[in-house]
Amino acid sequence: MILRCAISILLFTLLLSACTDSRARARTALKRVDTDQLRKDAAIFYKNLFAENRKTIPIVSPQYWSFAFKELRPERISAYPDGFAFCLESTGNEESGLYIVPLGMEHDPKPTPTASYEKLSEGIFWYCFKP
Repeated sequence: MILRCAISILLFTLLLSACTDSRARARTALKRVDTDQLRKDAAIFYKNLFAENRKTIPIVSPQYWSFAFKELRPERISAYPDGFAFCLESTGNEESGLYIVPLGMEHDPKPTPTASYEKLSEGIFWYCFKP
């Protein structure tokens, strides 16, 4: 019983520190990019992407990433009706990273039972998606 508790505490600590490291990397990455340009690029890409198809949540091919998108070095970028999820870390079914709301869409993403958001700056959030 004590061993199980110790192992659980160790695993929780490792997961928490991994998430903290990812957030620190994300904050450092945001310092390298022009966040206004990042949101402008997201707005242009959003308009072009969803003008054709509003019902799917596509994975954005790296060939279409802007310079500002590439600077964040995401594993992948997923498009949603209210913004883009820049996956910086994934483990199994869980992922976390930066959620970018395109410039001109002045709303905060809504938390759900499977998604949480923490505001980092205007239109930019740290997100965690869990099943």
